[in-house]
Amino acid sequence: MSEEKQEVKKKVKRDEFGNVEEEKTDVEVKKETKYKIDTESDAEEDLEDAADKVKAAAKAVGSKIMDIDKDLGAEYKKEKLKEKTD
Repeated sequence: MSEEKQEVKKKVKRDEFGNVEEEKTDVEVKKETKYKIDTESDAEEDLEDAADKVKAAAKAVGSKIMDIDKDLGAEYKKEKLKEKTD
């Protein structure tokens, strides 16, 4: 359902003494539009993405514990890539 709103704007031009020289009236018509958004599918995708990130982080930390010399950031990126391809 759209709802129309009408806005009237007056523009006044004055001279250096404050006298009105010219007056213009502009009329604007604005329409309000409402949309239905499917948030359920977006929420599912976000939840899956968050789960993949948590799994990748847990695996990266596990790898870091097994071998202290490994770079945690590199391990995380590697595990994150594996989670996305699985």
